[in-house]
Amino acid sequence: MRTWREDVAWITRLATGYLGTVAAPQARAHLLGLEWVCQFTHAEYPSFILSARADRVVRLPDGRVRVIEYKSGKPDTYDLVQIAALHLCVASALKCDAQSVTVSTVFLRTNDEREWEFGPGIREYRARIIDIAHEIRRATPDPTLFAPTPGPFCRNCPYIGLCPAAPDEFR
Repeated sequence: MRTWREDVAWITRLATGYLGTVAAPQARAHLLGLEWVCQFTHAEYPSFILSARADRVVRLPDGRVRVIEYKSGKPDTYDLVQIAALHLCVASALKCDAQSVTVSTVFLRTNDEREWEFGPGIREYRARIIDIAHEIRRATPDPTLFAPTPGPFCRNCPYIGLCPAAPDEFR
């Protein structure tokens, strides 16, 4: 088991490395946003507005856009619906087609990176996101159907606008 001093040293190295990449001139030249909040409005359901917060958004030299999502958990612990929601929001906000946006998850403990490209398969995830939104709306009168769990992660939830239990500061 590591001591708290070892944990602090690890976090310091991690933060220094991250801040070094953000501060590098080549990183700033292509940086579109950090902790960037963006939205997607579904054409068939205009009252449904999905919000997401992208950790980092950069324009690649070939013109494509990469969304970098930093994860503190174990590698391969990701939610493809969440990643697709992030992809949709960024593509919508930048008015890009789905093929020109990729999402990379970077696991901070191991520095493992995985790139996600959705292409035409994004339709399946859009449908799942809409299904989840409908489940939340149907559950609003009866919170036992889709019991919200308010807490510190509310600010990252793409369904915050639909949640009856969301703290006001995250709406």
